[in-house]
Amino acid sequence: MHLERGLEMSSRPHILNFACPKSFAGPGTHSLKRGNGHTLKKMIKIILADNQAIFRAGTAKILAIEDDFRVIAQCADSDRMYQAIDAFPGVALMFAATLKTDLRMLMGRVARAGSRSIAILENNNSPQPFLSAGVEGLVYRNVNVPSLLDCARRVARGERFEQPVPGNSERLEEDLVGARVRDRLTSKEMKIVALITQGCKNKEIAHLFRCASAMRLRASAQNLHVLHHLMYARNVSVHLKPNMLSEYDHIFESQILPLLRKQKGFKDEITFASPGGVDVTAISLWDNKENAAAYNTNTYSEVLKTFAKVIDGTPKVQMCEVVNSTFHKITVPVHA
Repeated sequence: MHLERGLEMSSRPHILNFACPKSFAGPGTHSLKRGNGHTLKKMIKIILADNQAIFRAGTAKILAIEDDFRVIAQCADSDRMYQAIDAFPGVALMFAATLKTDLRMLMGRVARAGSRSIAILENNNSPQPFLSAGVEGLVYRNVNVPSLLDCARRVARGERFEQPVPGNSERLEEDLVGARVRDRLTSKEMKIVALITQGCKNKEIAHLFRCASAMRLRASAQNLHVLHHLMYARNVSVHLKPNMLSEYDHIFESQILPLLRKQKGFKDEITFASPGGVDVTAISLWDNKENAAAYNTNTYSEVLKTFAKVIDGTPKVQMCEVVNSTFHKITVPVHA
């Protein structure tokens, strides 16, 4: 199963439930509550729209690691971005200038949804058109992780943030995608990743670094992945009662996700909704088959009871090995 490829196949924005605790107040934030009604933490919900897949995936992973963010949709083009804005009001939109969308129209849609916006500019973009259109946050491709997170948090609180225009001396090593994995990459590999995010092709990068072949480049890029073991997935197909998608998402966020985080071996949860919002596929990732099976035996029945008022019929469950992922490096065993 190749997760990034799966995300890009649907024409609908994807509901992505990453396994992270959350916090924060302000536009684009939502809270979890205990059964007694006491607030636990508040989270910042993010729509991430960027046509540069590596940069988008790296940004999503960085946000997922933090305690107060939840990426609820990733969009590779403007059409999906607009669908996500309408489907998920009251969030923070992080969009790339390379989408080349009509800023006035975009800001109108964002305002009607009660959301706020952060633009990711190329290093040679002028910030003025975005400021004039009403964008609340501005960062550049070379933004470092602390500045990106500070921007998102300030914008979610209703403040404004503008990263200073980058100078010509900015190093490729400061590229966002490489920031979280800097200790795993050589200086040369960091520059390769930065060039990829800027749209360079393998042959162009190979020429710049006088590489013997593009195969050597791809071998270096594999060091981006951080997990090195076989994982297991539970694929659950659910049919919802009419107009219950929002309620399903609320129940998952407030009750099921805290429960999943307590399970031994739980790694991630990703939920897809089909057009129309009645068919949902939930994929949970586990560190091994035994822990996934233990959850299925000991806890899954409790989850079904919690979802009883929104689902129609009995969900179908499949268990399978994860052989490929853009977020997790998988070592596939060789069978004799």
